Amino acid sequence: MVDEVKIKIVGTDDEYAQAMAVRREVFVKEQHIPEEKEFDGNDHCSTHVLAVHNGKPVGVMRIRYFNGFVKFERMCVLREYRKTDVSECIMQTGMEFAAKKGYEKVYGICKKELLNRWQRNGFFAIPGAPTVEQNGMTLVPVCGQLPKVQNVLTMQTPTEILNAREGAWDDVGADDKYAGMRRNMQNRLQEIRQHRNLRQSENVRAQKATGMTKHEGAER
Repeated sequence: MVDEVKIKIVGTDDEYAQAMAVRREVFVKEQHIPEEKEFDGNDHCSTHVLAVHNGKPVGVMRIRYFNGFVKFERMCVLREYRKTDVSECIMQTGMEFAAKKGYEKVYGICKKELLNRWQRNGFFAIPGAPTVEQNGMTLVPVCGQLPKVQNVLTMQTPTEILNAREGAWDDVGADDKYAGMRRNMQNRLQEIRQHRNLRQSENVRAQKATGMTKHEGAER
């Protein structure tokens, strides 16, 4: 199922509407966050990463830009996809995208109980940073180092590439300047999947022993 999920950078009105619909379903309807808090006006100056399965939007993450770093936020996945690696695919795509734009660091805040998921993607809790209490959740500030990219987009990059649709820079011309980095990201994702499968096996054994079921939520 997960192999059929497509991850894309939102670039049309329809894709934007799909991304907002996923957040409305998870944050507003499921977690009862007021709509005026969820849709805070920052959506119009952000990049959105959207996961789609068989034409259905199933996950999303928002990226905002600051001096020297990007911020990953408003990441969520529909309930029936939370036991898959959709969230990791979204995050890895966001990291590749931000690295191409020349950023080196990414900041985020995650639910305390989901810190392991972020750590599997290369994040770590920021030393000395206090946790945040928000909408009944305890959130942990985290930071990650983006991959090094040889062909970072600069003012010397050919105009036809800089004019391309966001996230589609490597589709311009005959040479794929980012094939190497994409292979590295795919290898990293494969490592995450293997680690996740191992943890799921351990969880199944633990659940059989305790009779408990694990439930995952969404991040802000």
